[in-house]
Amino acid sequence: MLPFYLFIVLRQSLQAMGHVRAILMVALAGNVVNVVLNWLLIFGNLGFPPMGAVGSGWATTGSRWFMLAALLVLGRTRPADHSLR
Repeated sequence: MLPFYLFIVLRQSLQAMGHVRAILMVALAGNVVNVVLNWLLIFGNLGFPPMGAVGSGWATTGSRWFMLAALLVLGRTRPADHSLR
């Protein structure tokens, strides 16, 4: 739960500062990571042991940590200035 809560706090903060593109990219990439980890850990593909529901939990945990780390990295970049002058 810790990476999920930290992700939510960081996401809300970045959204308030206008870093919406980073949030969208991280959310999409996080879903892809979750699908791949589910494929590996639930069904035991590519040499991983099939773990079923436990594998699903580990996949979700891994994808949450990935999203937190990705937001920390992408959130440091400054968004383009699209303000009306």
